Amino acid sequence: MRLINADKLIRALKRLAADAALKGCFEDLGEVSDAIYEVGKQPTAYDLDGVLERLREERLLAYDKCDGGASYKAYDKAINIVKGGVNNDK
Repeated sequence: MRLINADKLIRALKRLAADAALKGCFEDLGEVSDAIYEVGKQPTAYDLDGVLERLREERLLAYDKCDGGASYKAYDKAINIVKGGVNNDK
């Protein structure tokens, strides 16, 4: 499984719908509309803001530990990794 940008997919589907309308292929419009609706119904697989919020909360809790700040630094590193993400659009 891989994560996709649903907004980008919906924009592409809307372009297909517009092209179909220009060509007079109106029967295709319903199928594209159904596809857009289905994409919109799908749950978010990865909520970046939620993950970052949770990591920041845990980082604050880790600050109180007596480990010389190692836990705090580890959470900082994790936050930076998550914010950086991985882009496979190449």
